Amino acid sequence: MASAQSETATNTTPDLPPSTTTESVSAATVTNNSSPRRVALNATAQVRLTNLCANISNRLDAYVRRIGNVTARLDSRSTKMAAEGLDVSAANSKIAEANSALDRARAALATIDIEVAAFVGSENPKERWSMLKSKYATVKDDIKAAHKATVEAVLLLKTASATSANNVEAS
Repeated sequence: MASAQSETATNTTPDLPPSTTTESVSAATVTNNSSPRRVALNATAQVRLTNLCANISNRLDAYVRRIGNVTARLDSRSTKMAAEGLDVSAANSKIAEANSALDRARAALATIDIEVAAFVGSENPKERWSMLKSKYATVKDDIKAAHKATVEAVLLLKTASATSANNVEAS
């Protein structure tokens, strides 16, 4: 019996009723800590996050420019091949698809700095981060779609060129 009393005494805190154990106190503490934090970022964190987001935006913008340069060259090549009488309509459709995805990415990147400023200056940055993160993910998906369409256009142009070379040799 004495061991049961000493066990109960070790599991309770002096300022709580005897029926409350330290496990229930820690559970209550955990539930109280689960409320959403609404704390604005300090100036140092704002500068760091602004710079990190600027780096991400600059990299994404560079990807868009590089893929845009490639699609412009592919469009020029496609025009030359069409002038030679080759069927490049499938490649042209892939080039148009890539340009469409790049236009969507450019439009999103044009307004992303405003959203970064709103995120950094907000009273609840955690909530704003999810919106900003989804916008970056959308841009990334558009870039991937443009890249995929560009690769497919290159393959289609190569196929059209090889078909033309085979037709010339057969003649």
